[in-house]
Amino acid sequence: MRQLNLQFAVEGVTDELPPMVSLSEYKENPPLLPEELIQGILRRGHKMIISGSSKAGKSFLLMELCVAIAEGTKWLGFPCRKGWVLYVNLEIDPASCINRFLKIYEALGLPMNHTDSIAIWNLRGHAVSLDQLVPKLVRRVRDQHFDAIVIDPIYKVITGDENNASDMGRFYNQFDKICTETGCSTIYCHHHSKGAQGAKKASTVRPAREFLPATRTRSWI
Repeated sequence: MRQLNLQFAVEGVTDELPPMVSLSEYKENPPLLPEELIQGILRRGHKMIISGSSKAGKSFLLMELCVAIAEGTKWLGFPCRKGWVLYVNLEIDPASCINRFLKIYEALGLPMNHTDSIAIWNLRGHAVSLDQLVPKLVRRVRDQHFDAIVIDPIYKVITGDENNASDMGRFYNQFDKICTETGCSTIYCHHHSKGAQGAKKASTVRPAREFLPATRTRSWI
């Protein structure tokens, strides 16, 4: 049977890409999967996007997820492993952001036992394109033992044409870079068509499960 030669050495040619591997190396001893951060939804080091219309409650949904991870409770009925989470706030003023978190704790009836497990990076007015932000983010969180990084919202750092596949490919590659270089799960939200908002009120604090019909969560376990 022909054997693949996966060891390539070309004189004068080097790159920083990982080597090829043979599946046969793992048939008796497959690699361990990363631990689940959100049971049945998201593993550590993987990505998740939440999308919904404007004012659908995406930020509250993400903030409630931060609380669930910090406290090791359920989010939308899914158990979360207790961990450390960084919330990158790109949109609202720092005081409003902090008060939203406190009101979410109050609305959920949770004791504030592990608020030190939530770090907030307020970047409203300081946002740059994602390709400029990622190196700064990686440098700050490396060796800090975060389990998840939440970026809210991505339209503040988006570059290129959203209808151009190449532009969006380069943009979303930055999230892979965050996962690869930090080992954290990366969670972000984006809005689709705004549409009519009816009686939705962004200032009302409600449990995230009430927002679920208006939002979409996508990940691969």
